[in-house]
Amino acid sequence: MKIPYEWLKEFVDLDGDIYRAAEELSMSGTEVSSVENGVLEIDILPNRGDCLSVIGVARELGAIRNKQLKVPVVTVKETAEDIKDIASVEIKAPDMCPRYSARVIKGITIKPSPEWMQKRLAAAGMRPINNIVDVTNYVMLETGQPLHAFDLEHLKNKKIIVRSAAAKEKITTIDAVERVFDSDNLVIADAERPVAIAGVMGGSNSEVSDSTKDILLESAYFDPFSINRTSKKFKLRSEASVRFERGIDFGGVDKALDRAISLMAELSDGSVAKGSIDIIPVARKPKKITLKVEKIKKVLGIDIPKEKAVSILKSLGFAVSELKSSLSVTVPMFRAFDINFEPDLIEEIARIYGYDKLLETFPQIKLDYTRSDNILRVLTKEEQLREILVSSGFHEAKTYSMEGEKLINKAGQSVDSSVPVSNPLVEEMTHLRTSVITGLLEAAQYNQNRQIHDIALFEIGKVFSPSEKGVNEKNVVGALLSGSVFTGVIEKDKVNEDFYFMKGIVENIFDMYGACCMEFVLSADTKLPAETGAEIFSQGEKVGFVGLISSAIQENFGIKKPIYVFQLNLDLLNRFEPIRNKHVPLPKYPSVRRDIAMYVSPDIRHEDIVERILSEGGKFVEDVILFDRYRGKDKLSLAYSVIYRDKTKTLTDDEVNFVHGSVLQSLQNNLKIELRE
Repeated sequence: MKIPYEWLKEFVDLDGDIYRAAEELSMSGTEVSSVENGVLEIDILPNRGDCLSVIGVARELGAIRNKQLKVPVVTVKETAEDIKDIASVEIKAPDMCPRYSARVIKGITIKPSPEWMQKRLAAAGMRPINNIVDVTNYVMLETGQPLHAFDLEHLKNKKIIVRSAAAKEKITTIDAVERVFDSDNLVIADAERPVAIAGVMGGSNSEVSDSTKDILLESAYFDPFSINRTSKKFKLRSEASVRFERGIDFGGVDKALDRAISLMAELSDGSVAKGSIDIIPVARKPKKITLKVEKIKKVLGIDIPKEKAVSILKSLGFAVSELKSSLSVTVPMFRAFDINFEPDLIEEIARIYGYDKLLETFPQIKLDYTRSDNILRVLTKEEQLREILVSSGFHEAKTYSMEGEKLINKAGQSVDSSVPVSNPLVEEMTHLRTSVITGLLEAAQYNQNRQIHDIALFEIGKVFSPSEKGVNEKNVVGALLSGSVFTGVIEKDKVNEDFYFMKGIVENIFDMYGACCMEFVLSADTKLPAETGAEIFSQGEKVGFVGLISSAIQENFGIKKPIYVFQLNLDLLNRFEPIRNKHVPLPKYPSVRRDIAMYVSPDIRHEDIVERILSEGGKFVEDVILFDRYRGKDKLSLAYSVIYRDKTKTLTDDEVNFVHGSVLQSLQNNLKIELRE
């Protein structure tokens, strides 16, 4: 927002140059991004709608310098004709419009506004139009209250109705664009048709023109969420909608109305009808918060005198009643959106008192002991899971839990198996996600488009699926690898980042959870091509999957390098009891290695071979390692190392040969393997 410095001086006595004011505002949390030609350009935070006004910023400077805010006294000269005999207002949507005020001025002359007003509007970034429209913009900039002037002669039956739009109802706005309403949009209508998009833009059918003689001036409070929804629908952001979306001063609606109507009378030679229409379906009361004085020091680390704290709050517009050891603080309506709790009040005191005056202190840290032997707490399973993935070279990502039909199809999934969102705000978020992999694929594409080609991401979150009871949700971890996690490592070529690399990470996760009896089965899912993907089962339940994403999906996302992924059901893994590590002494006696090279039928699984070796070798088999695999036309060529060891003595060659012979015989008889030289 642009604010001329001279305009600020009307509301607070300011000594010194504009740069001092800019620094003071920035240091108190109202950042001034630039100063040019006597104008402050201020970046207003989303929660500080009150600073979208000259008076709001003047109040900030007054509080910083301990100067009184000077609000102009407004006097409205009225005629004997009562407004109630001229016009009427009805609110049919009180939830979206809890207050609507109006005044009428007759016999106006449309002409240019005075030079001083035009200069201020131009300096603030607004184009002067005429004396009536300029007054509405001027008062909006001054007070933060948007206003709208209707040509009274063009309002059917001289009536205003605030209501929800009818579906497919239309209006042509003052920018000459026809717009079609949804039923959840709020409109300002006369007795027959809409005449404005409430809080956003007026209609061309009732706008002020050179021939306008009588005006109905609107000042209202519209629900911020309603205005935000309508503004997004029409892709239309106006100075008015920006203010309504952030929340305006409920109690200042009538004050801004009187200020504007008095200026209009002065600048247009018009006559103001007696009284105003001010409809408030449900009264609103300001919030009250109790602030314990001792809490200020506890939070800030310094002792701010009670009198100083009271003075700061009062200068910011808060009403304060002093109690024995606390303050009863009434929050002004213009701060109703961002002041809710005791810490909010302490923040107000701190920023005006001066962040630079807060002392450097060491925070009080309480060690979290969870065991009686004073050992620091053990990491949770989720924290351990993160440790495994981060130490494996992956970065944590947070993606949206909703996705659109376009992205779902792009990832090779079906919309029919997703849960639709009943009231999506944008087309990119129409369904709840069924997998975290979809979001990770989109993140990978985003990174690659920015010249990052080694991508390793993981996410821990919820996924959703339809169920008879409505929606079934589960906690999962998913990971994606495209490229290398060893960028910059000289000897990285010793590690193949492929299916087995990802499978190794999965097995590490299983070990951490104490999961046993995991079975990897070739996946039939077309998203994971044959022999490059596996589904993972435990005791008949599917725990997850791991594998290479199909080339079709890879092409959909335009990712150049192969993409390996896995996703695991954490709800199932959490059922396992964690394995408690026990100390085992190093073996005293040496091991003996024997290699087995074989041809096997493609339908023989690795797990079957390992199970047969362990079963036949008994207590002497310490480990079975697959170290070579080659797929021929009709057969698989596999090579295993079998490690034999006796924990009680040194094995002789005869003993090893006997056991190993039994293993070979069992493999030949039961799995029909063919030994090769």
